[in-house]
Amino acid sequence: MLKSIQQAVQDAIKFFTDNKREFSAHDITNQIRQRVNSGEYEIDGISKCTLGGISTQVISHNDVKNIVKIETQNIVRYNKQHKNGYYVYVPDNIIQNSIVSINATTDLFDNDNDSNYKDDNSLMIDGL
Repeated sequence: MLKSIQQAVQDAIKFFTDNKREFSAHDITNQIRQRVNSGEYEIDGISKCTLGGISTQVISHNDVKNIVKIETQNIVRYNKQHKNGYYVYVPDNIIQNSIVSINATTDLFDNDNDSNYKDDNSLMIDGL
């Protein structure tokens, strides 16, 4: 199936968001490359070459990354986070679940008789 690189990026983002999965531009690039190598996609405007005896198209990660930046600007229920030197897009439900588990843990403490806590329920660290 002939697609533009932008359509391929949109399809890959849709796959991740429909499945409520975290993704990065690298994940999008890998998915497009897999679809091209399997013959599912042919990207319009990119010439074919032979790599390791296999005829394929070279999908530029920089091109994909630039399109991901544009396509994710209006993505709903996802947050952009910086992790390990690159950006990932994380569904709200993952972030919300982390916040809920932290709040549930802090609510278990009896702050009235614990000298490590201030009156405003924030943790005091000895020596700081």
